[in-house]
Amino acid sequence: MIPFFLVLLAIFGIIYDLMTNKGRKECARTVSLFILNILTICICLLDLPMESKPYSGLGFILFYALAFTPLMIVFSLYTLYRIGKHYRYFKSKFAIILRFNATLLFLLSLVNTFVLWRSFKIYHRNDINLFYFIIIVLGICSTIQLIVGELEKKRIRILQKQEELDSYEK
Repeated sequence: MIPFFLVLLAIFGIIYDLMTNKGRKECARTVSLFILNILTICICLLDLPMESKPYSGLGFILFYALAFTPLMIVFSLYTLYRIGKHYRYFKSKFAIILRFNATLLFLLSLVNTFVLWRSFKIYHRNDINLFYFIIIVLGICSTIQLIVGELEKKRIRILQKQEELDSYEK
């Protein structure tokens, strides 16, 4: 029930964002993926699975399965949509990097879902290490997405100011 509610809440947020940003084409930066990864890493560090304690890591596994994985698919798909829309209007090196990174984020979120499904079907001790690896890679990709998106946003603002100055001069 909780993952359905979270995904539904994220989808309504995305629909609201799409309705309010109809004219904005320059939105290239996504903060939601970055915040989701930071939150997941914090929960992982607070509830680190240890061999000596019987229920340690249970909160992390539940959060990972019920919140992180479904939200990661929704947010990465939305990021892919936004970057595709951005790339249509602004073709630059940053936009190419953002598009490649958004595609990589979406594919990694699908791999994450497959690994989670496999670990519930057949549990292996190495699956938790694979979860950590996926979280780290997704965190790196979302950080790149945030930084390059911010650089692209600044570049677009400079271009828009230059166009305004040129239109006032005419």
